[in-house]
Amino acid sequence: MVEFLDELEKTRDVTARTRNLRLTAIRSFFRYVAFEAPAHAAQIQRLLAIPAKRYPRALVPFLSRPEVDALLAAPDQRTWSGRRDHALILLAVQTGLRLSELTGLHQRDLQFGIGAHVRVIGKGRKERCTPLSKNTRVVLAAWVSEHCNRGTWCWGGAIVADIQRRRRILRIDEVFKKSGVPTHTFVQPAEYDRVLVSLKTPGRCMIIEGPSGIGKTSCVKKAIEDTGLSDSCLFLSARKPEDAGLIKELPSMRAIGVVVVDDFHRLPTEAKQQLTDFIKTLADEEDQSSKVILIGINRAGQTLVEYAPDVLHRVEVVHVGRANVERIREMIELGQRALNCTISIADEISEEAEGSFAMAQVLCHEACLQSRLLETCVGEIAKEVNVSLPCIREAVIAELTPRFFALARDFATGNKLRREGRAPYLNLLRWLSQTPEGVLDTKEAIAANPGLKGSVTQVIDKGQCSQLKRNTLENACLWVR
Repeated sequence: MVEFLDELEKTRDVTARTRNLRLTAIRSFFRYVAFEAPAHAAQIQRLLAIPAKRYPRALVPFLSRPEVDALLAAPDQRTWSGRRDHALILLAVQTGLRLSELTGLHQRDLQFGIGAHVRVIGKGRKERCTPLSKNTRVVLAAWVSEHCNRGTWCWGGAIVADIQRRRRILRIDEVFKKSGVPTHTFVQPAEYDRVLVSLKTPGRCMIIEGPSGIGKTSCVKKAIEDTGLSDSCLFLSARKPEDAGLIKELPSMRAIGVVVVDDFHRLPTEAKQQLTDFIKTLADEEDQSSKVILIGINRAGQTLVEYAPDVLHRVEVVHVGRANVERIREMIELGQRALNCTISIADEISEEAEGSFAMAQVLCHEACLQSRLLETCVGEIAKEVNVSLPCIREAVIAELTPRFFALARDFATGNKLRREGRAPYLNLLRWLSQTPEGVLDTKEAIAANPGLKGSVTQVIDKGQCSQLKRNTLENACLWVR
């Protein structure tokens, strides 16, 4: 394959960019082949590990000082549009904002007090704060004062109309996603930098653990994208039967690139043991061509310790906890900007989500749906989304009931339901719901509730709770130990 790519450059006189495009297409094809022909997984991984060719990049040209002065002097500042254009160009020259960032500014994004700055959400949905010089601050403050009655956008007039023509119309399911990795509302969790560093460390595998719905998979996928490893990365899931064969073959492969195994806790015991040994081998050999990332619910790392007590010294264990209210609020703000709306109960939703990005997405989606905001609002004024929290809470519970009610009911009743009993399973489920991380230590729970020790201990010692938990895990993630 490498010879074929080299031949393209020599005989067809293609550039390194074209060569890399061909390599990208080849990788996409062989990722598909990996699922259809797992017996050839070792050869496929060698192909996926072929690096892109580097090439020299030219410096970006820039304007000289006289050219900048001429550009700033061009608008006629005796007119309203001239003063607007002068302020816009001055801000662009001083801050280097991208066109989309510049034209999408609201008045609330500008701060003129001590530490004057402009705040934008730019490429990659990253927030950026840029200081303003004294001259730029004076010009912008004068413009905003003149423009204050013309709407919330910074520039108004023809530019606002052009913004609306250029604005990409997004559906609410694209912004507030009820499943999958968020595109427009991704917020970096507190552990994001630690994941980035671990990804860049050669030969060191990683375990990502945390409650279900907390954004572990989204965090890993975004980090892999930011580190430029997407082309050499393979995502597998223990939920998919077609991935089981490839996961089983991983320990026998070499130079596999980056392989992510999602829902690691669902694998059978034998597969977990083999992956644990494989991770130890990669760490001991400091293999720079292979990295395995395991994603699972809480205590997934503890499971590996049971198979090999010394494995935690060889891997990076990252616990992704519940997000704080500020991060949930930031996620909602990104969605509001994408849809050009204002959700009146954004703060209440931030609290109601209880640290879950997934639940916040569902609540915001329902809020927009009940307000009949189905896509991005086209207009200078943001659309007000006025709904009550009890209304959207009731709708979300009704939507989730078919999926979770029967499961919770079956676990709460246990193997045998007796009217005169003390409901040990129901108490276990209640205690589990009250834990901050979705993990219940039964010993600690029994010690805190001595009056129920007899009934709860009995179902645990007889193995009835373990059997019921295994049956429950067929449909959902319930973690009681």
